[in-house]
Amino acid sequence: MFSDVSPEALARLEEALDAATQTLTRQNANLWRSDEGRGVNFALTLWPNLAARASTVEEMSVESFAALIRLTMRGQKESLPLFSAGHFGPMRSARGSLRTGANLQDVTCIVGDHDAGTMQPGEAARRLGAQGFRTLIYTTSSHTPETPRWRVLAPLSRPMSPQGYRHHADRLDAALGGSVLAPESRKPEQAWYFGGVSGKPDPETIIVPGEVMIDEAEDPEGAADGGEDLAALVPATTSPLGLTADLARVASAVAFIPNAGPPDWEAWNHSLMALFAATHGSEEGREVARAWSAKNPAHDDATFDMRWDHFHTSPPTRGGAGTVFHLARQHGWTDPRHDAPPDTGGDLSNARRLAERMAGRFLFDNTANRWMRFDEVRWADDRPAARREAMAVADVRVREALASLAACRT
Repeated sequence: MFSDVSPEALARLEEALDAATQTLTRQNANLWRSDEGRGVNFALTLWPNLAARASTVEEMSVESFAALIRLTMRGQKESLPLFSAGHFGPMRSARGSLRTGANLQDVTCIVGDHDAGTMQPGEAARRLGAQGFRTLIYTTSSHTPETPRWRVLAPLSRPMSPQGYRHHADRLDAALGGSVLAPESRKPEQAWYFGGVSGKPDPETIIVPGEVMIDEAEDPEGAADGGEDLAALVPATTSPLGLTADLARVASAVAFIPNAGPPDWEAWNHSLMALFAATHGSEEGREVARAWSAKNPAHDDATFDMRWDHFHTSPPTRGGAGTVFHLARQHGWTDPRHDAPPDTGGDLSNARRLAERMAGRFLFDNTANRWMRFDEVRWADDRPAARREAMAVADVRVREALASLAACRT
């Protein structure tokens, strides 16, 4: 059909279709925008397609987004618009996409996907309602009564850093009973289809009218009972320093963690997951973890290597360096980078915070005097992103100073 159409004309047609989809989506959103101030409004980035080369940002409430879902209809799933849970910056990937983890600036809600077909949306609403969570549940185009498939959207009380997303996604999963949400639910930059498909049942929406935002809830009780399971001690959080850390620090911490108790495969596996995440699964990290594992008489090199290699195909998404450091401190370890000199709030402290925040994502090119960021394809010059990271550290410092000042006045 398009064999005689030039590539330039096809490109213009694609741009026009994207623009039309954006306009229709924006009009639908405006039609159903809540004027009554019900619940909490939150921003969503709307994409016309998976390419994510264009976007609009809309302020929504759970009521207005539920109405938009019901109003949106396309001939096939691939033609449906998508949304992501936050704001994205102007940086593009090598393919021109705006939707990358590095370009995500903040998140405004948590989105969980249930694709296993083991829980009805009504049961999910009942469980969340019993705990007072304000949420929206909607069925996807592949949902049937026999094989339920749905998503849940839980607004945050205020925008937050993407680094905290996984923690609250774990919290939402725990509120549903645990192991209910798909692994993709832990990715803050994920895009999700919404709307109905012709010839399939219309999407169902359920508004759970709670008063509690997911980020305001208390964490479930952990298993910090003095055992040697690294991950169980901080079961659903990552370190504020991120999953990974400098190998020398990790090795220093691991040396203080005992591992001489009765054999416990579950605890051993959780601990290896934390060490894998803390060392980014490197070969040097493998040997640090092997030395820790070998402290136990039940250690077996072949079993250890098989498990470590498995994590490369299914990487851990929680625990990591923060978990390792936390447990090591319980056994007398002091962090040579953080515990030795006190945090005086000066330039050196700010530099440490910035280095920790940018670890694994940025490199400084001393020759060219520029910051490089990994954009999932290559290391590229990205000084604006580096400045944003520095401003984020400064913002935290200002907040801390204001809190300290307020404490002095009380």
